[in-house]
Amino acid sequence: MSDTARQRLRKIEGQVKGIERMLEQGRGCDEILTQLMAVRSALDSVASHIVADHVQECVKTMPSDEATDSVNRTVRSLLKLS
Repeated sequence: MSDTARQRLRKIEGQVKGIERMLEQGRGCDEILTQLMAVRSALDSVASHIVADHVQECVKTMPSDEATDSVNRTVRSLLKLS
């Protein structure tokens, strides 16, 4: 996993902890939902980044049929996320 993905995941972890604090403080539903949507968007962004890195690595390093199989598995996994 790239350093960029790790950094993004740490930031998301901080956001989730912030949401926990908001719940403990009894903050409004609209504020909490806004933060939850931000976390969801950030996770989607990290997933895209990881997939892009994986696909590039497959294309560079694997024989073409292995790369094709790996990319196809990754695409199927992505479709499950949506």
